[in-house]
Amino acid sequence: MSKNIQLLTEWTPLSYDRDLILESRDKNNGKIFLKGVLQRAETLNQNGRIYPRAVLERELMNYQKFIKESRALGECDHPESSVVELKNVSHIVREAYMEGNNVVGTIEVLDTPCGKIVKSLIEAGVTCGISSRGVGTTQMHEGNQIVQDDF
Repeated sequence: MSKNIQLLTEWTPLSYDRDLILESRDKNNGKIFLKGVLQRAETLNQNGRIYPRAVLERELMNYQKFIKESRALGECDHPESSVVELKNVSHIVREAYMEGNNVVGTIEVLDTPCGKIVKSLIEAGVTCGISSRGVGTTQMHEGNQIVQDDF
C-alpha cells in the first residue's frame, strides 16, 4: 500500500474578548498576547482527522526548540505550503504545552504587516483562530482519518 503524504492543516478558534485585549496591551507595552487551545488530541477535528496523543506529544516536544529559539512563527491566513514565508508572518508562539488532551499555547501578535492585519481584526471583534500544519499521512480507522506516526 503506498502512502500519500499530504499537508495536514487544522483551524481552532481562539477565545478572547475586547477587555482581555486591552488588558494584554496595558500589561505588555502595547503587545497583544493570546492564549488558547492550539490543537486537540484524540478528538475528531473539523477536517475529519484524529491526532493520536502520542503523535502530538512527540511533535510538541520537538517544537520546544523552535519556541526557545524564537523561531515558532505563524502566518496570517491558511497557507497551502508547509514552509513559513517570512513576508507573511503575523505571530510567534511563545509557549505550548499539553493540558489533558489539549495543546495549549500563548502567541504574541507581531508588529509586522500581517500582524497589523490580525491586530486590527482582533480589535474589531473578529473571531480569529490558530492553525497548525505539518506533513504526513492518515489512515482510515472506524470511519475516521487517523494521523499516522510519520506526521
